[in-house]
This record gives sequence, structure tokens and C-alpha cells, in this order.
Amino acid sequence: MSTISLGSHIAARLVEIGVTDYFCVPGDFNMTLLDQLNANKDLRMINCCNELEAGYAADGYARAKGVGCLAVTFTVGGLSAINAVAGAFAENLPVICITGVPNSNDFGDPTKVLHHTTAEENFNQEHRCFQEVTCCQTTIRAISGAYQQIDHAISEALYQSKPVLIQVASNMASLTHPLFEEQPVPFSLTGKTTNEISMKRAIKSAADFMNAASKVVLVVGSQVKTCKAQKQAIQLAEACQYPVAVMPRSKGMFPETHDRMSTLERLQANMIMVPSIMTSCLKQLGVPPASSTSAHFNKLSFVLQPYNTHEYCRRNASTLCIIRSRS
Repeated sequence: MSTISLGSHIAARLVEIGVTDYFCVPGDFNMTLLDQLNANKDLRMINCCNELEAGYAADGYARAKGVGCLAVTFTVGGLSAINAVAGAFAENLPVICITGVPNSNDFGDPTKVLHHTTAEENFNQEHRCFQEVTCCQTTIRAISGAYQQIDHAISEALYQSKPVLIQVASNMASLTHPLFEEQPVPFSLTGKTTNEISMKRAIKSAADFMNAASKVVLVVGSQVKTCKAQKQAIQLAEACQYPVAVMPRSKGMFPETHDRMSTLERLQANMIMVPSIMTSCLKQLGVPPASSTSAHFNKLSFVLQPYNTHEYCRRNASTLCIIRSRS
């Protein structure tokens, strides 16, 4: 019979995927869960003044280490953190938001109106709100399916590089289950696959677009790091021999001493400029086509979205050597 609790299993999974610190605001619905998480010596709890602060701390942690985690209480805590979670969603950051929720037997009881809620019989308000800013939401109200729910949520966070919501009923956190082991089955994530024909056509389209331009600049965005494509972005710049500019939020993601790195002054001196240092073809690596990053959706830009960037740079840097600047 296993003696490992649900909370201990969650802690082990967090450590396994690289989380050694999580950010939290204690509350009565997550106290038992926090006790279980704190029992893991490889996982450190960092208390925050409020949930929004915990959310932004987890956001920054995800940027630095690849995945972040926050633990808050039900509704009053989750809704306080949701703005930070929404920011992580926009930035393609895997942030795991764990909230403690009422006991499993409290759900669906019309006679109970609990604190930390909106004073309604239905306890799904937090869950519904998070549907808009997370790629996966799961509520653990029965121990039998908890193992699969946890692994599914973590997998979605890492695979889609988006936040997820894991709600844990207060009376579930300390329960044990045979699947919870001191040395659990190692967590594994299936790699992404690509349609080779679609990839070749996409590469040809990109090459034709850039070869038809008189001037090309590579602009490195923050999502290059999200896709773990920094090394490949350098290879792409060297293969194409285009000048490189870096967005403000992407400082440090491309070597500033690299010979393809261009300062604003160099760009102005050597290239035909249009507003906001847009050239006749601006190839954006991981830069979202938003008004704040692409000069109000400049129609001459060729945008590589996050997953395209991941595939182009990680798998096709050598193929893209065929692209040359026509200066």
C-alpha cells in the first residue's frame, strides 16, 4: 500500500520537470496541500504578499528556467492571480497555477454557500474564468483519476508552452493512491512532429518572399527563447548573412558582439528605412504581429510564429542557407 500522498506526488512531478521554487499565498483551502508540498526537500516555498505578485514571480521564473508554478487559494486567490496568468498565456510561458478548492463533497450541495466564493451554489466560476487564459483546466475531486489529471495538465503546459490550472480539493491533498510512488514512473513528453511536405513549402515561401525584397532584417523576439531556438537563430543569421536587430524584451537572446548584430545607427546608415525601422522585408523570429512590436501590422513583414520559428530554426537552419540578401 502506497504511503505517498497526492500533494507529495505533485511536488515530485514539479521537481522532475525543473521546478525547485514555487510562489504562493496560503489560504484555508490550500493549507493541507502546502503541507504536502513543503515536505519535499527539493522544493522551496516562496511566500508572496498577494496572488498577483505570486503570478508574476512564476512568470519570471518560467522565463528564466523554462516552467514556473504558483499555489493559491480558491477563487479569491485564483481570480487575484488571473491577470498574471493571462500575461503568461500571451507570452507563451508554461506556468502551472495550483489552487486549493473546497472539499469534494461540498460541490453541488445547494445548501452550502462558502466563503472565498461568489456566494453562489456553483463553485465553477474560477474554472470558467481560467478557460480563457489557460490551455488546460482540471479539478481533482476524486483520488482515482488524479495521477492522469496531473500528468495531462503538466504535459499540456510544456507541450503548448501555455499556463494550466490544477484545482485540488482540500480533502484530496493528503490522500494516498497505489499509483503514487516514492520513485514514480518518469515523466515523459512526446516530441512534436512536422509534415515534411508542408515544411518544404513553407521554407520555399519564406525564401521566395525574402529574395524578392531589396533589404532584409532579422528581428529576434522573446519567443525565440520560448521555443529554445536561440542557437538556431544564430545559425540562421550566419547562414543568411542578414543584419539582426533585437526587440527590447529580447535583450540577451542574440549575442550583442555578433558581427551580424546591428545597432539602430548602423541600420539607419546602411538601409532604406521606413517608419519604426521597418525595411522592405522584415523577417521576425518569434515576434508577435502586435501593434507594439510590428509597427501596426506592417504588411511587408514575413512573420514566423512561435511554432514555425521552432521548426524553421531548430530543423532547417542549413536549408535556409539558400536565402541570400540581394542588397
